[in-house]
Parts: sequence; structure tokens; C-alpha cells
Amino acid sequence: MVGLGSAISHLGASLEYADNEKKNAELVHKELLIAKRAKEIKNEFKMIQELNHNCHNNVFSFVLSPVPEDGQKLKTEDWNLLANLFKSELGLNDNQSVGYIHKDRKHRHLHLYVNRINFSGKAHSSSHIGLKSMKAAEQVALKMGLQTIEEVKNKKKNTTKKLRDELLKIHRAVISLKSVNNLKTYELEMKQNGVLLIASIDNFGKFRGFRFIHKGYDFKASEIHKSMAKNQLIKSLELNTQHDVTEAPSRIARRRIQ
Repeated sequence: MVGLGSAISHLGASLEYADNEKKNAELVHKELLIAKRAKEIKNEFKMIQELNHNCHNNVFSFVLSPVPEDGQKLKTEDWNLLANLFKSELGLNDNQSVGYIHKDRKHRHLHLYVNRINFSGKAHSSSHIGLKSMKAAEQVALKMGLQTIEEVKNKKKNTTKKLRDELLKIHRAVISLKSVNNLKTYELEMKQNGVLLIASIDNFGKFRGFRFIHKGYDFKASEIHKSMAKNQLIKSLELNTQHDVTEAPSRIARRRIQ
């Protein structure tokens, strides 16, 4: 199970998204609240938030995502238990909360909103809430017998070894072509061999590396081999530029790698 968390200020819009008929939403969790409708729930949150005017991002927004096969098995009471255990892991037992699951897809997940302000007017710390959410989700998964992130990673690693070996073989063959001397030619040659590359760009617009999609599976470079990581890949391409290419680029035939 994966847990994501952040502190937000726009509870109204978030509740409208969570309680959405198009998402086949279901209210599965409600603590320290009387209301059931999104607008009324927002007002109840706001009443408590009036006790603390210094906290701007006064709501925690969490998304808890079990693996699809686990999510399909959970009943309403199980989702409620999941939410309560998760809150407990984060020390939020005494805070208002509401949770909805979306059932429009096979991958069911819980949108959980928790008031950062408790009934004493104290704001719960948001420091490292993303990391804390991941760790809390891990503990809840263990308690409920659900698959953890680590278990999913190991399962993927074991079941895709042959495919990852195949990707590494394609990469090595492509990088050995002297005509492949920049990221563009590398990307095109990999595509010719059935591998789609997705560039990973950070918030500053800087290239961080590629994700490799092959036969329906999506891998990070680090999941395949260190030679496919950004720095090593660029180094290999730069080495190719140091060799003379006797054929004009337009006449170099592309080839499928066997």
C-alpha cells in the first residue's frame, strides 16, 4: 500500500473532488463530525479551525492506495479501519476526519482529509508529512495483512527479471552503435526496438533521466542497470561522439536488435 500526504488550505474543492459521483465515490469514514454533505463538513472543519488563525494550510490531505487486488477485497468497514489505523500512526486520533473511496477503476483508493487543528486549537505539525505518510501506510498494511511497497517492489523484481535483462541487452546494443551519440538518437533507436522512453524532468526543467516502457511494463533506469542511469548514459553517448562516423547519418540504416 502507498500513502501520500500533504497539508492544504482548499478543503472545499478537495471535498467536491472526493465526493464525486463520476468517480463512483463512497463515504467510508467519518470521525468527530455530524454532517454528511461536503459543504456542511467543510463548515464543521472551519468551526474548529477558527480556534487557530496562525495555521494557513490547516487540512491534511492523504491518499491511501492498496494494490488493486487488495483494494477490491476491502469492505466499507475495512476502509474505515484503515483510516483509523492510519490516523493513529500519525497521532491524529483526536482530529476531525472524513474519507471517501473512488470505485470508478479497479485500483480503489481512499481520499482522507484530516483537520490539522484539534479541539484545543493546536495545529498538528506538517513537518515531513509526505515521508511520515509513507511510513504510516507501511505499518497499517502490515497490521491489516495488505501488501507493502517493499513487497510489491520485490514481486515486480522477481517477475520481471527476464524482461529487465532483455531491456539491458537492447540498451547495450543500441549504445554500441557509433551513430547513437546524443539523447535524441538514443531515444529513436530504442523506440525502433520496442522501447518507449519517458523523460523525467524536475521542477526546474532539468533532465533527470529516463523511464523505460517495454511490453506494458514501466521501469526506472535504476531498476534495470546502473549503466542506464542519466550520468552513465550521457558519458556513453559522449564516447560515441569521439569516434569518426564514415557513413552520412542519413544513410545509416536502423536495425532491430535480435
